[in-house]
Amino acid sequence: MDTSGTSVSVRPSDLVGTGGTGENAVRLSLGSYTLDHADESSLTKQILLLDVNKVPRLLERLDRRACGLDEADGLDLYNMMRGALIAEFRAIMTDVET
Repeated sequence: MDTSGTSVSVRPSDLVGTGGTGENAVRLSLGSYTLDHADESSLTKQILLLDVNKVPRLLERLDRRACGLDEADGLDLYNMMRGALIAEFRAIMTDVET
């Protein structure tokens, strides 16, 4: 298969399964080659995991920026938002791994 000039076009909404297989379902394709369901699911999961793996690095960067905060600057709010983000991240990872 010739893959020169191949492009993959994926929107974030394409990565979230709606459970439907109606006419509006968008299929991934590589050039003129359309992926079957198994390949599409595998590629979609890999793309999602690449983006999800950025979250811990983002948290580290946010922590470095917040290290100079005190209560007057919103440290409590930052800690609350960070805790909620970590909980949501863990829930998403549990869903993705199943």
